[in-house]
Amino acid sequence: MKKFILLVYLSFTILALYAQPTTISGIISGYTQPKIYMTVLNGTKLLKDSATVTDGHFEFTIDIKEPLAARLITRDPSKRMVDKTNGSTSFAPVIQLFIEPGVAIKITGNYVDWPIVKLDGSLNNQLQSSYYFGNKATLLAEEKAFKESIALKNAGDTIKAKMIDSIRLSHTVTNTNAYAQLAKENPNSLFNAFYIYEILPFITDELMLKQTIAGFSTTLKNSVYALAIQKRYSELSESGIGTTVKNFKVNGKDSLVNINAYRGKYVLLDFWGSWCVPCREGNPKLKKLYATYKDKGFEIIAIALERGKTPRQDWLNAIKDDGIPWINILNNEAIAKNGQDLVNLFAIKSYPTKILVSPTGKVILRTQGDNEEIEEILKKAMPIR
Repeated sequence: MKKFILLVYLSFTILALYAQPTTISGIISGYTQPKIYMTVLNGTKLLKDSATVTDGHFEFTIDIKEPLAARLITRDPSKRMVDKTNGSTSFAPVIQLFIEPGVAIKITGNYVDWPIVKLDGSLNNQLQSSYYFGNKATLLAEEKAFKESIALKNAGDTIKAKMIDSIRLSHTVTNTNAYAQLAKENPNSLFNAFYIYEILPFITDELMLKQTIAGFSTTLKNSVYALAIQKRYSELSESGIGTTVKNFKVNGKDSLVNINAYRGKYVLLDFWGSWCVPCREGNPKLKKLYATYKDKGFEIIAIALERGKTPRQDWLNAIKDDGIPWINILNNEAIAKNGQDLVNLFAIKSYPTKILVSPTGKVILRTQGDNEEIEEILKKAMPIR
């Protein structure tokens, strides 16, 4: 009997290691498209599937090994929006949900209110559903403003489009904050783990990630999203606040740049690119900051990552157009000529990222915001008389 119980236990344990079918069924009233689509976000892998729709009814059966986030997508031509100013194409917003091995998920809603739907089948879906209905007005208002903005841009009315964009942004901030608050209130949930996973490129505080991981259950810690959070925490810890700045010596625009040669000065490592709109928009303020403190023991080393077909020319043009007076490095060339990838060395995931180094070579700030935090530190260290 004991052997039988042991065999049953082992059988369930083995099954848990393999994929199990999950059924996602739904009815979206008013949905007349013949197909509906789903993507499953399994870390760096993106699983795709489609289902036939009959009178708004559809059903997916997907094999998964662990709980994952998924997105329901319509490719309705009537909801296709093309921004003629940049050629980008957008469809209706996606419906986010969570699928779990062996757990049946049900989706109900009205196509008029897409993506506001009721999700049943797990706590994580209840949280997602509460977000949709709790923020229905601003979610729909954000989407409406987005459509209006594209229509105005296509009509050539850029002034009014900017006004609508500012309204859309206010709704986006409201919705984002509401989502973040709901995730914070449910720290030991896949809902929260996926939220943190989604914003990882924009997180600079490794302590926050450490505390997030500590709040996860043992099972959640082994999820694909938690493992990615752990990896990002490790990356940031190696070049985060309190660490000695990573050593590098590479060819810059005008001369060889050795980070160790700047001991005794405050050094700002500014990761940017000619294609990065926020980076370029922040340069005028950064120039004022540089002019104020460059003779008091402050230096900027800008490290650009270029993505175009002519990286060096794009980089040089941006430096000239923006009138950048500080030290400049092109990461593309640092890799080719010096075998040093500074973007990878400092675990840069989004732009702009700024790292402030103290005169003793310690990292004292890592930020993706504007220059206020940097200026406050410099004001205290080098007061203007």
